[in-house]
Amino acid sequence: MKVAIYGGSFDPIHLEHRKIIEACHDELKVDKVVILPTYLPPHKKKSKTSFNDRVNMIKIMLSDLDYVEIDDYELTTNTDVNYAYTMLHNLNNKYPDLIYVIGGDSFRNIESWYRYEELLHDFPLCIIKRNNVVFDYQSKIDEYTKKYKANITLLEHEGKDVSSTYITVSNFLYQDITEFVGDSVAKYIKDNHLYMNYDQFVSKVKSNVSERLFTHITNTVLCGIKINQYCNLNISTTRVFVACILHDIAKERKDVVYGVPPVTVNTEIFHQFYGERVAYYEYNITDEMVLDAIRFHTTAKPGMSDLGKLVFLADKICKGRTHDGVEDIREDLRVNGLDSAFKKCLNWSYDYLTSKGKSVYPLTKEAVDYYNKENV
Repeated sequence: MKVAIYGGSFDPIHLEHRKIIEACHDELKVDKVVILPTYLPPHKKKSKTSFNDRVNMIKIMLSDLDYVEIDDYELTTNTDVNYAYTMLHNLNNKYPDLIYVIGGDSFRNIESWYRYEELLHDFPLCIIKRNNVVFDYQSKIDEYTKKYKANITLLEHEGKDVSSTYITVSNFLYQDITEFVGDSVAKYIKDNHLYMNYDQFVSKVKSNVSERLFTHITNTVLCGIKINQYCNLNISTTRVFVACILHDIAKERKDVVYGVPPVTVNTEIFHQFYGERVAYYEYNITDEMVLDAIRFHTTAKPGMSDLGKLVFLADKICKGRTHDGVEDIREDLRVNGLDSAFKKCLNWSYDYLTSKGKSVYPLTKEAVDYYNKENV
């Protein structure tokens, strides 16, 4: 019996997972697709929900696919971490004719995996490419085939740009996730109060800004989550979420309770400095990287962290932004990544201010000079 092994946290499972499972069955001509929910992924500290809840959602989503089987191998092995190489060797006894299915993002980073050379040599792989990702899969497949005698199939199906993290963060922000997970799974999530980790935090933010501003904040958060994943920045989701949701927290504030540079009061950049103070004093944020990203998300500055660049960029290219040049910046991000798109956006911002005869804060000019230097 030929079996496709498809592992993942499925936290939660979504409709794109289902399409991938159907494509594996149809394209690989397998008898079964075995779903392997991870108990503790090597690259994550813990799952957001219990193993049982995740399995229940998988059953709800895939109940009509008779060729699907759920294997609780990771739960029953009772080990802290399950590596793919070890897992496949153990499962090979149960499924002697298997093919291991992984996403394009995982494939791009497979050389960081435990005993990846032996994994490539010992087991056939199936790769799911993701749309909007620029990567030469075939060249890498040819390299591994020659170097490790790997047996790798590139699925014709192209996965959409959807992730479980994006869905859970959407749920944090009170967005309707039915389009991603379907009615039944969405109901299960709601009925069981799943993915409500930041409910009080988000509620506080929402109650302190206008509906219009909260919409922009929501769009910035979701854009930031996508940038982090698309560019493989490996910034913690919590850092991205907190920095983005609080980036404009002082945008509509008129009071000046906490100290900020006096020259910025009553200017368009006041809210970035005051927002950092509000985040610290009123939301108890002490993470310096997060505070720094909030503090300079409008002006930028020399030597920004990846998180700082991400917030600066997400604020200016998220859904709802329609200014001239925004599509060029989005395309630059897709093709060239964070640093290139950040620089393009910074230069656009500077050019816009100068073309309108507006004053440019010194930090912005310093940032433009810094990032336009060669190799920066």
